[in-house]
Amino acid sequence: MAKLSTIITYLLVLTATAIFLAVAIPKIFFPYEMHWMEGSMLTQISRIVNGRPLYTAPTIYYVPWLYEPLYYYVSALIASVVGVSFQAVRIPSILSTVGILIIVFIVVRRETGKTFYGIAAIGLYLAAYGKTEYVFVMARLDPLFNILLVASFVIIYYSRTNRSIILGALLLALSYFTKQTALVFAPAIVLYLWRARGWKPALFFAGACTLFVLGGIVILDKIYDGWFTYYTLLVPRGKGKTLRWGYAINGFFAYLLLRCWLVTTVTLFLPIKTYFSKNDEGNATHFFGFFFANSLLAGFLGILNMGGGHNVFLPTAAACALFLPIFVHQLSLQHKLFRIKLWLIPIQIALLIALAWKDPRNIARTIDKSNQEEFSRDIESMSGEVWIAYHGYTEKYTHKTEYADINALQDVLLVDDSASHILQHELDTALLHKHWSFIISDIHDTFPHYSLYKSTANLNKIQSNDEALLYIYKPE
Repeated sequence: MAKLSTIITYLLVLTATAIFLAVAIPKIFFPYEMHWMEGSMLTQISRIVNGRPLYTAPTIYYVPWLYEPLYYYVSALIASVVGVSFQAVRIPSILSTVGILIIVFIVVRRETGKTFYGIAAIGLYLAAYGKTEYVFVMARLDPLFNILLVASFVIIYYSRTNRSIILGALLLALSYFTKQTALVFAPAIVLYLWRARGWKPALFFAGACTLFVLGGIVILDKIYDGWFTYYTLLVPRGKGKTLRWGYAINGFFAYLLLRCWLVTTVTLFLPIKTYFSKNDEGNATHFFGFFFANSLLAGFLGILNMGGGHNVFLPTAAACALFLPIFVHQLSLQHKLFRIKLWLIPIQIALLIALAWKDPRNIARTIDKSNQEEFSRDIESMSGEVWIAYHGYTEKYTHKTEYADINALQDVLLVDDSASHILQHELDTALLHKHWSFIISDIHDTFPHYSLYKSTANLNKIQSNDEALLYIYKPE
């Protein structure tokens, strides 16, 4: 039984790796937007490269996303050397994914003393590719956020000096300046340090992390004349008005637990129970178990926020890869029910790779490149101004003035302050006076003073809720 489970685990790891490479490699080299928000990300990166402010007053021409800036800065540095392109700004995500695979292998191999478990950890992470919105190699900030978060947890676990605690706090702060979700993970580290090593290391970490985060916020807000905190603090607070509890609860249990990480979630109860029932310092199973539990909370909060995408489960994938192999190894040292325990990893991998091809929009086909080119030519042939509501970085390909992504624009309108009122007035005026000759939308929307002109084949296939159609609106 032990040999059979090992062989099946290796086969599943190979399968997960093959699926990842088959889907990811064509996407890396795809010259156009291959995932929703990639275009808007590249728009913001190109502004940095061209010396324009990342955060500025919102207008119908440009509204930044509500995210922190580190991914944009890193990508702009690369793009300034190799040129601004989708391929260039995917490099941070590629390197981050490779880095996480190295980290989980080294940590699990060190904790278990067995290469098999290190390889299993790699398989567990890669198997989650299709369950985390295919963002491993995309022009998105999630992979960079994730590797900084994972590195922070790993450094803190192995820390024995104040210097290493400071490094862990710095990495968590850098993770925060990539994506605000990082702060959700800080209490878990503080509580673990407090119980495992005493109140001094815990307070030292909390103080260092607070200093780094607050210091960075003050500096960035000064650089951007107050617009940094507007987008990264006020806009997220405004989105709190649109929390979707039913969607989040149903999606959390139906998707996260039953379809994806059911095995790991169930096994989590044992190490948490033993940790709180024993007066010991804890071990890797406890620590990375806390990481996994914290990632479940972060994922729930992510999908609660306007029904966020499954990219919010990226930390869950990393935490599972660290926790489950170490936990199974420790169980294997206890001979009771040994055979059953050996199947936890292959079953978990199998759950993750199931329905890996469910979303065809994330598979780059040969025809997609020609479709994107035809889409750009169609837009270029339209007379007057054209608002492509759900895509960014369109000016280069369509030779039309680019306007704000409607999702980012609507986020700002939720703030309900003077800046959002000015933006609302500008938008209302543009619609009233027929500023755009055409509005192009992937989704059947309602635009005041505009009516549906026609629907056509949706060639870009990136964002659409209706993969078959693209909707074109004209002034009434």
